Amino acid sequence: MVVFIYLLVFSLTYGCSDKQSPIAESQRIKNFELQCNVIFDGYLHGDLDQARESLNKVIHMRQTNSVTYAAGKAESLGLEYARLYVLEMRTHNIAAAEAALIRYRYWILTRDELNGLSIDQTIDRFNKLTFDDFVLVVNKYDKDPNTGELPRYLESLKK
Repeated sequence: MVVFIYLLVFSLTYGCSDKQSPIAESQRIKNFELQCNVIFDGYLHGDLDQARESLNKVIHMRQTNSVTYAAGKAESLGLEYARLYVLEMRTHNIAAAEAALIRYRYWILTRDELNGLSIDQTIDRFNKLTFDDFVLVVNKYDKDPNTGELPRYLESLKK
């Protein structure tokens, strides 16, 4: 009887993994991405302040999440920081733009290292990137999937 109780306690304590099934893990990732998309909507459809705030919130969520795998997290954060870099450059907030660019480089370097790419290749790509390259990529990802329109905050910059 004592052995049975010991085995029961041991299996409950150590035998049960906190890892979730692939289906549950997939659902967690899907729910996380949906939460990010709700916040990201402010970037696509809000004014300049809302766009900046939304990006910063999504960045914070992605940095503190434990849902996505490391290379995916780095990829996502690289794109978010590229967006922030372009937004800050467009508004002539040079210090904030430089900080976003440094963070972009960090996350893309991290992604490339996790994917087994050489540091030399990554740095070479960084050195060839121009602001216009960033704009092209950001615009490509930022076009509304339903309307093809760019984020609304850009309208305030035309005035």
